Amino acid sequence: MAKRRRITKKAVVEALNADNYAAAQELGVAALPHLRKIVEEDDMLMAAKAAYLAGLLDAKGSFEVIETASKSRKPAVRAAAAAAAGKLTATNPAPLLKRLLRSKAPAVRRWALRSTRTPDAETLRPQLVSIKDHDEAMDLRKSARNILKGL
Repeated sequence: MAKRRRITKKAVVEALNADNYAAAQELGVAALPHLRKIVEEDDMLMAAKAAYLAGLLDAKGSFEVIETASKSRKPAVRAAAAAAAGKLTATNPAPLLKRLLRSKAPAVRRWALRSTRTPDAETLRPQLVSIKDHDEAMDLRKSARNILKGL
């Protein structure tokens, strides 16, 4: 029987600092509790990286890390949460995306739009229509229009 490797927060931080997501993914689901702690801390860059890695892991527990990041006061962390939500297949990210599509930060809405190609995207129609009709960023209006055409 293989011995389970203990993952430390230090190992997770080192992997995130290396900007090597492939290597960071090898830490596996054991990294998720540490990723959540990193997201809750005050380092915006590390929190954004941790949220994105949680999405790449796409495991039980990833949604909770991404949900925590989606509630951050920092737009960069919420944008990373939106991008990470698009990586999830084990959990439906539509409830998170619904909130992120209403963000005041254009970068958050942009990444949320890129993540809307989910099995439950139809539930996002009201937010998509609102962006298509009212967003101040013309590129986001166009993206929303294209997504709506595909629904």
